[in-house]
Amino acid sequence: MHEMQLVSLGPWLTQLLIAIFFMSGFVTYYLRVWNDVFQHNTKTHRQQIAGRLYLMALALVVGGILHLAGYVGASNAMMYHNIGLFVLTFPLLDDKINLWEYSERSIALISIWIAHHIGDLTSARFMLSLLGLVVILAAIRRYHEKIRLTYWLALPGAAVLSMLFWLTLPNVSGGMRMSYEVAAEAIIMFVLMAAFTSRYWIQQYYQEQHNEHMAQLANYDALTNAKTYSHYQRDITEMYDESRQTHKPVSLVALDVDHFKLINDKYGHLVGNKVLVGIATTLQDTLLSFDSKPQIYRTGGEEFNIVFPDMAPSDVLPIITNCWEAVRSHPFTYNDDKIKVTISIGVTALNDCDTSIEDAYKRADENLYTSKRNGRDIITVDGVVQRVRADSESETTYAYFTQGIHDLSQPGWPLIRNELLLRQYDHTRGIWVLPNKFDLTANKTISLLREALVNCSCRNVAINLTASQFSNPRIAVDIVGFYQSGDGPDNLTVEIMDIPETDTVQRISEIYRAGGVRIELDDVGSDNSYELAKDTLNYVDGLKFALQNMRHENSATQLTQRINFWYHTARAAKLAFTIEGLEAKTEVIDMAHQLNVCLAQGYYFGKPQLPLFVNSPETVAR
Repeated sequence: MHEMQLVSLGPWLTQLLIAIFFMSGFVTYYLRVWNDVFQHNTKTHRQQIAGRLYLMALALVVGGILHLAGYVGASNAMMYHNIGLFVLTFPLLDDKINLWEYSERSIALISIWIAHHIGDLTSARFMLSLLGLVVILAAIRRYHEKIRLTYWLALPGAAVLSMLFWLTLPNVSGGMRMSYEVAAEAIIMFVLMAAFTSRYWIQQYYQEQHNEHMAQLANYDALTNAKTYSHYQRDITEMYDESRQTHKPVSLVALDVDHFKLINDKYGHLVGNKVLVGIATTLQDTLLSFDSKPQIYRTGGEEFNIVFPDMAPSDVLPIITNCWEAVRSHPFTYNDDKIKVTISIGVTALNDCDTSIEDAYKRADENLYTSKRNGRDIITVDGVVQRVRADSESETTYAYFTQGIHDLSQPGWPLIRNELLLRQYDHTRGIWVLPNKFDLTANKTISLLREALVNCSCRNVAINLTASQFSNPRIAVDIVGFYQSGDGPDNLTVEIMDIPETDTVQRISEIYRAGGVRIELDDVGSDNSYELAKDTLNYVDGLKFALQNMRHENSATQLTQRINFWYHTARAAKLAFTIEGLEAKTEVIDMAHQLNVCLAQGYYFGKPQLPLFVNSPETVAR
């Protein structure tokens, strides 16, 4: 049997310094692993579980080995037992461990505690010490955050724990004879060791928090917690270089929130921000559920990019489809309103033809815009639109395409107004076509008009209304109300596709004109004859002649005569006159110089296009 001797001052201070340095290193390593597991969103659920198990095993194994060393190394037993006690105790202050982990760690500490009292387990002294330990463990569980971060709480706690441990040990513990003098010396060592180590631990914690905060400001979007565009550029460049060396795939995903400006305009920027946060969180949660290692970045206002290292597009598609569905089904609300939120997605991968990462980035962006061109709320993988919507065949998707109306009397023939032409998306053929019906409700018409205006640089617009739409006073009131709202266009013209009865035109025109909305008769000379139009001229502001409707049935001379007739009819009634269907520059020059027509429209100036893509030749309607 060994007797634990009092340690003289020199060796005692040496042991104290060794203990402090050892514990400082242990705390540093523990916090580093802890931060890697819990502070970064890149860890999957499985990786977090593995990290939890590793941290628990680290404390239990190191603490157990140190106590064992204390039994066999009599001269340094005090130091070993103190360090072992600290290693088993301080991880209990971890604010991320769950009840099961806390119980396992507590059981390990109680087991070591019992081992020191072997041969004395029936004494009142042991029972009191065990009861005291249970009380301390309960207090740590409840107040762990305050104790962990408050030095003047941690220090008294360490003193109470050490006194409870050392002063209640039996006379013979682990084959060593104890004394109160040795216990007092050990308590002082533990308290001083805890004083220095706790101070170091708290400083390390706050320094790490400061570093994380600075890194967050530099690399993460403050709103959505996604990585920033600058971080994205650094990361994908590194991934590109690594992929070139290892020949492993890297997939890039670009996604954009559909009609996000409409959400901002209707509900305000605070709600818009809430939607962005919800989308980023939903994406992150969905990605982590697949145990993948994606990196999500916010690269624009409502645009996100996701990078999948070591994954091809075929592997990424099921994950991204789940992301797409998760956003679609997420319950975004404002007061009692349900906000429908969808995303358009483009997917690609690095390939051997890419000379830089920018090539792949542009390709992902092009795929995103292909999704938007094809009706939004769609996924496109390397130019192929994925049919992921179960209701795609039955869903009707409308949009307004724009075609400019130009002033031929001004130098350069400037754009003065956009006509908004209704188109319907054919999900079967994947193209935009003329709709089966034009008689949309007022709400639908206004919704489409609002969507078009979001991306129109020219906010002077004209819309077409059928006879039944124009004759409906409710529709007239709603359209005027929208025009006069802050979301409306700068100037609005209503083009009547089919002329109703004259008294109807007179009655409804009063509503539009009182609201500042212009009225024009569309397709005069073809769909709308002079006999139908003549009695309504006093109630409208302009006439539009559709050259394309007459071109195949009339000679050039006949067309000129018809244009002249309607041009002079408009002038006599003091109405604006527009000719549409111009396809060549010679026709435009003829209209401007020979027939004195001022307003012109047609394929020469540009085919109808989605407003967002007015510079892209791929977005023309069929």
